[in-house]
Amino acid sequence: MIHNKLDSHNNSYNKMPNFQNVIYRLGIVILFIGVAYLLSMRSLYVAPDDISYIKYFNGDYFYSVSTNWWIQLLEEPLWGKYTLIVGNNINSETAVRITIFISSLGFLFFASKVGNNKSIYILLVFLLSLQLSTQLYFNQIRQGVALSVFFFGLMFGFNRSLFFAVIASMIHTSFIVVVFAQIIVILTRDIKHWLLVLTLLAVFISVFIYVSDINFIDYTYLLGRREFAYGFLGKLNYKFYLIFGPLYIYAILFMKKYMKSDNDILFWKFVLLFTIIIFIFSFLYEGITRLFYFNYIFIPLLFTKGFQYRLPKRASLIWLLIIVFFNSYDHLVKGLPKVQTWFGRWDLIIFG
Repeated sequence: MIHNKLDSHNNSYNKMPNFQNVIYRLGIVILFIGVAYLLSMRSLYVAPDDISYIKYFNGDYFYSVSTNWWIQLLEEPLWGKYTLIVGNNINSETAVRITIFISSLGFLFFASKVGNNKSIYILLVFLLSLQLSTQLYFNQIRQGVALSVFFFGLMFGFNRSLFFAVIASMIHTSFIVVVFAQIIVILTRDIKHWLLVLTLLAVFISVFIYVSDINFIDYTYLLGRREFAYGFLGKLNYKFYLIFGPLYIYAILFMKKYMKSDNDILFWKFVLLFTIIIFIFSFLYEGITRLFYFNYIFIPLLFTKGFQYRLPKRASLIWLLIIVFFNSYDHLVKGLPKVQTWFGRWDLIIFG
C-alpha cells in the first residue's frame, strides 16, 4: 500500500515537467497569436506603404508589361498572383490584415523552431526590433511575407531552404541576394575567396562609376518599377559604417566557435557572407541597405545556437540592450516623426 502511494507520487512528480511544458507551449501560442492579431488589427493608412498595399489588393497597382525576364522577376510575380487571387475574393483592407496576421504569426513560429525553440527570446527580438515588428510586419509587409517563407524553409535545413529562398525572391526581390549567398555557401563551403573577390569587385565598380562618363540614369530601367525609388552611389551613413556594420560582423565572428552541427556552420557562413555582401555594396546602391533588416533576426538566431554557454547568453542580452538604446535615442534625442520611431509605431499599433 505504502509502495503504491510512493509510486503514485513519483509518477505524478515525473509528469509535472510534461504538464509544465504543455502550459508553457500553450502560453507561447497565445502570446504569438496575440502579437500577430495586434499587428493585423492596427489602424490602416497610418504606415507609409499602406495605400500601396490597398492598391495591390484592389488590382490597380502598376505592373510593367515588359517581356524582359529580369524585369519580370523584379516585378515579384508570386506577390502579384497572390494579391490578384486574394483581392478578387475579399476586400482589400481585410486582405492586408490577413496577410499581416498570417505572415507575422508564421514568422514567430518558424523563427522559434529555427532558434532551438528559444521562443521567449525570439519574441523579445521581434517586439523590440524596429526593423521587424514595426517595419517588415507594419510597413514593408511584402518583405516580411518573403522572410516568413524563407524561415519556413529553414526549418527543413539550410540546403533545403534554398528552394524557399527562390520562392521568396518572387515575392520580394531582396531575396535574390539571399539566394546568391546561399548558392555560394552550398557549392563552395569555403567563402574566404569569395569575400576577397566580392570586395575587389565592389571597389572596382565604385571606382568605375566615379571616373566613368557613362550616365547610369540610362540604365535604371533595369530596376523595373523601382527605377526611381533608389539611386546608385547612395549616401554614406556614417553611423551605419562606423557602428552597425562592424557590430554585425563582430557578433557573427564571435559566434563562430559555438556552431557545432553542419547545418549551423552552413547558416553561420551564410550570415557572414550575406552581411559582408550588403556591407560592401550598400554604398553603390542605397536600396540594398534594406536587406540589413534581416540581420536583426539572423544574428539573434546565431546566439540561440550557443545558449548552453554563458557568453552567447550574455551577448544575446547585450544585443537587446543595444536595440533598446537606439530605439530610445531615435525617439528622445533625434526627435524623429512618430511614424519613424519604434515608440511611435507601437503607439499607432495599439492606440491607432
